[in-house]
Amino acid sequence: MVIQTGSIETAMKRVIFALALWLFAGLGCSGGSGSGSTPTPPRPTVRPRPVQRAASTATATPVPTTVPPTATSAPPTATLAPEPPPEASTFVLFSINIQDFSYPAESAAVLDNIITLHETYGVPVDIYLTDVMAQIYAEQYPTLLERLKTSPMVAVSYHARPPRPYVNQYDWVGLRNMSTDQLYETILRYETHAVDPVSGETTDAPGGYQYVAALMGYPPYAGSALTADPTINETVMRVFRELGAQVTVKHGKAMNLGDTKNGLAVRPEHADYKLFEQVGEDAGAAFEDAVTQAHNATGGEPPYFVGVKMH
Repeated sequence: MVIQTGSIETAMKRVIFALALWLFAGLGCSGGSGSGSTPTPPRPTVRPRPVQRAASTATATPVPTTVPPTATSAPPTATLAPEPPPEASTFVLFSINIQDFSYPAESAAVLDNIITLHETYGVPVDIYLTDVMAQIYAEQYPTLLERLKTSPMVAVSYHARPPRPYVNQYDWVGLRNMSTDQLYETILRYETHAVDPVSGETTDAPGGYQYVAALMGYPPYAGSALTADPTINETVMRVFRELGAQVTVKHGKAMNLGDTKNGLAVRPEHADYKLFEQVGEDAGAAFEDAVTQAHNATGGEPPYFVGVKMH
């Protein structure tokens, strides 16, 4: 989900500053670790709206405002941007990477507050789930899961984590020695079945990308599993693509709008703005620095994208 930048006095600064308050001053965990369900504050009725610099006339990218009812339905096409806007345009993508299963109550409470924050200001947010956290939310925090499914500000994506053997060069099963068919069948099984966290083997329970798609009622927009080996990576992207993903993620250099990776669109990004690295900083000034970095990124081409993230 994408919005266009505005001045420091716009909703962008307010959202970043409020996120910093919630996540670093402890207010985000107000639900407490002992609750069995996440408290859900009243939700305002909002719709995505662009936040623009006064000098720009480009409009923000349309984002989905409805969620298909079943996992077999095709998701709305991920439109990452309109026709190329003026060269000065900068867009912002808010991403929340969920990967904490040690403190599920705190995780659920913070995520619930983040959704409320983005709904309050009408700012879209991409939320990346693992199958483990999606299952925890489904079983222990059904109200939160419903918000993830129905909020007009939320688009759910998926990222894989170890012990899946193709993630972060964690090849403990010998994927490099498999035939093309064996490699494909192995990765497909890992993205359609749950994983035993002790042995790393798949189980007969549903899991992976396909499980998150079934919970959400639509295939997660992005499928991400950072894999260094090109052959393994190509097969992982094939599996994500066949299961319904439209976008994937790359790191380490500027990613321009229109870049692709093995048949999937790459999430554009010219500056990686991690909120947890900005503790104590002035929110507005830090954000403006990120915009400057995006415009100066080596290999970057307009329009420019700032990725605002929290893990």
